[in-house]
Amino acid sequence: MLSYNNAKNNSSLATYYRLVKYAKEYYLYLVLGLVATLLSSAIDAAIAYSIAPLIDDMSLSNPWLFKVLPVIVVIIFITRAALSFVSDYLINLTGYNIVLAVRKELFLKTMSLPASLHDRKSNAEILTNITTNSTTISAATTDIIITVVRDGSLAIFLLCVMLAISWQLTFMCLLIAPFIALMVRYSSRRMRTLSHEMQQTVSSMIQVVSQSSMAYKIVYIFGTKNKEIARFDHAATRNKHMSVKVQ
Repeated sequence: MLSYNNAKNNSSLATYYRLVKYAKEYYLYLVLGLVATLLSSAIDAAIAYSIAPLIDDMSLSNPWLFKVLPVIVVIIFITRAALSFVSDYLINLTGYNIVLAVRKELFLKTMSLPASLHDRKSNAEILTNITTNSTTISAATTDIIITVVRDGSLAIFLLCVMLAISWQLTFMCLLIAPFIALMVRYSSRRMRTLSHEMQQTVSSMIQVVSQSSMAYKIVYIFGTKNKEIARFDHAATRNKHMSVKVQ
């Protein structure tokens, strides 16, 4: 069981590494987006650190602070919003370029496949791989980068803030960190399984629609309309259930 899990993890890392290689061509967008993400996280940590001193100064009825504080707050939040926009835009742009590259490569591979493989695979499965699965898999690259950099940097900055304020509280938080890591690891594995099953339900829906539309004369002649409707209802309901679980 352990060797199977290790092989599965190695396969996942290999898949992510292959996807990251597609992003090398757009490294400038990615680097600028990551810099904007780090600056946004630093601003969040700075806000958390400065709340207590600001409250103390306000309690002392500092007249200068009452005049300047609204302007400072507006500037800070405008800057943070701009950095967040730049970060999301550039990293998502990288993701869409990866999707485009993967789709082109998949289509070229599909056009080069032998006839025997086309006979074994349904048209719906091929369509799903090019239209849906490529988007889901490639988007995972940018989602992981955003999550790791944004949340990771924010956690590090906030940890520094906590150490500056109270090392005892920081130590208590670090004690429960391993349990949180175990929960996150289990949740990520579960989400990957559910995402794969949801992609299969999308393929099933496309297959039902494709078969029904291509063979509509046969459906009318043999009166299998209700059967096809039932098949589609079953596939669509399964997709709805899986989508709810993934969310």
